Amino acid sequence: MDKITKLNAEESLALISLLENPPAPTQELIDLMKETNMTTRDDKLYDEVERLANLAHSLGLGEDEFDDIVYDMAIEFSLDKLNPIEDSGLQEVLIQEASDVASIINNGGFIAQIDYLVATTPWGTPQQTIDYIESYIREYS
Repeated sequence: MDKITKLNAEESLALISLLENPPAPTQELIDLMKETNMTTRDDKLYDEVERLANLAHSLGLGEDEFDDIVYDMAIEFSLDKLNPIEDSGLQEVLIQEASDVASIINNGGFIAQIDYLVATTPWGTPQQTIDYIESYIREYS
């Protein structure tokens, strides 16, 4: 348990430092997301992510449109860590970590947000998620 707690604490410090200076959707952010399995690892899928981000921009969708969805997914994926833990203090730390991750992703703009959603596939397969996001963008722009 100590090793897991220490690892989470180190990751938290890294995330907090990124929050203090939120990055644009740069290679650094993409690398961080790949290291933590929060991004697509397939160039073809990433091309789709870029296409959707460009579509959202071109149709005038606000960059905050995906904030809540990203936040909800980050919290949902932390549940696997949270459920077996009885210590409410540690649970709060893990929830804060998930919230910090969501903030970093949301500060990265459409590319980071859409990439995260495609990687986590909340709507089935990556292609189904891409299709859903595209229909959402077209409907709400």
